[in-house]
Amino acid sequence: MKSYLFYLFLIFPFGMVFSQVEKTEEINAKTNTSPLNNTLNTPIELESIKKAKKEKDVKRLEVEPMLEEISVPSAPAAVNKSIDGKMDSDAIGGSALQIAKYKTSFKNYSEQRTQRSLSVEQSNEMEDLLRDLSSQSPASFESYLFYYLNGQNDLTRSKALLKANELNPSDVQVQEEMLTYYILMNQSDETRKTLLSLSQKDVYSESTEFYGQDMINSAPSNSILITHGNEDSYGALYAQKVKREREDVEIISLDWLTSPQYRTNLKTKGWKLTTSDFIDTKHLQEFCELNKDKTIAISMTLPKEYLIPILDKLYVSGLVFEYLDVPTDLSLRNQELWKKTLNKKLIESEDKGLVNNYLPMLFQLKKIYQTDGNTEAVNDIDRAIQIITNR
Repeated sequence: MKSYLFYLFLIFPFGMVFSQVEKTEEINAKTNTSPLNNTLNTPIELESIKKAKKEKDVKRLEVEPMLEEISVPSAPAAVNKSIDGKMDSDAIGGSALQIAKYKTSFKNYSEQRTQRSLSVEQSNEMEDLLRDLSSQSPASFESYLFYYLNGQNDLTRSKALLKANELNPSDVQVQEEMLTYYILMNQSDETRKTLLSLSQKDVYSESTEFYGQDMINSAPSNSILITHGNEDSYGALYAQKVKREREDVEIISLDWLTSPQYRTNLKTKGWKLTTSDFIDTKHLQEFCELNKDKTIAISMTLPKEYLIPILDKLYVSGLVFEYLDVPTDLSLRNQELWKKTLNKKLIESEDKGLVNNYLPMLFQLKKIYQTDGNTEAVNDIDRAIQIITNR
C-alpha cells in the first residue's frame, strides 16, 4: 500500500499530498497520538445556530449566579489527592459520575473532524450537564472549569477559569486553557511562562516541539499559520515564544476562532472574517478566499475534511500547505527548506505519527533531483524516506 501511494505521488504530485494526509491519519489512528485522530460529525446550518443562542443564554443564566456568589478558598493546596496522585473529584466537589459524563462528552466534541464549534444539540447537552453538576456543587473546581469550557473561549466567562486556576493550578487542562487565555489576552510573558511549564511537565512530547519548530519555519515570511488543535498549536507557539523563532508569523488556531473577542481582534488587524461565527470546514474555506491577497500557510495536521474544499489551491511547502490562488512552483522553496532551514530532528527520533508529514515534500524533492540527475541528493532523500516508512 505504501509503495502504491508513493507511485501515485510521482504521477500526480499534488494528489499525493491528500493521499499522504490519509496515510498519516491511518498510522496515527493506531498509535492514538495524532491531532488527526478525531471523531466525524456533520456541520450545523447557521440559522439553527442563531436560533439556539437564545436557549443557550437561558441555560447559561441559570448557572452563572451560582458561580458569581462563590468566594474562592484561599488555600487550594489543602485539597486532597487520591492514592495515585491525581486530584480526587469528590474531594474537590461534585458528583464523580456527572464529572465523568461531562469529560466524555467534552472529549468527543473536541475531537470532531469537521468543526470546532459546538452544534445546537451539543451545546444544550453540555449546558445541561453543567447545570446538574453546579446545582449540587456550585463551588467546585469542576463547576468553574466546565462553565468556562462551555463558552468555547468566550472571555466574558474568564472569571470562572481564573477561579478554577486558583483552586487547582497544577491541573493540566487548566494550564492548557490558561495558555489559550493568555494568547487571547495578548499576554506574551504569561504565554511564555505557561509554555515552559507545560514543557517541563512533559505534557507535550519533545517530538511535538521538534515538529512545531520545523512547521513554523516552513511558513513563508510575514504569513499566518493556521493550526487545528492543541498539539500543532503548542509546537509552533513553543518555537516562536520560547525559542524566539519566526516572530514574523502569526499563528491562528481554529480553536481560537471560536472566541468572539479573538475574532474581533483579527478584524482590527485587517483580516476579513465571514459573517458566521460557527467554525467548521466551510468557515476555513471562506476565510482563505476572503484573505487570498494575504500570505496564508495551513498546517498539514488539519483533518482532510478541511482540506478537500480548497485542495486545488494548496501547495506543499515543507510541513505546511501554502494557499495560493494561482498555480505556483515551490520546488526551490522546498529545496532551501530541506537543505538549510528544517532541523529534521523528528526524522531521527522514534516518532511514528507527525513525522509522516515530511513525505509530501520528500517525494517532490526526489522527483526534482532525479530529473536533474543529482544522484547524491536522491540518495539523501531516499534515506529519509526509508527511515520514515520503515517505522
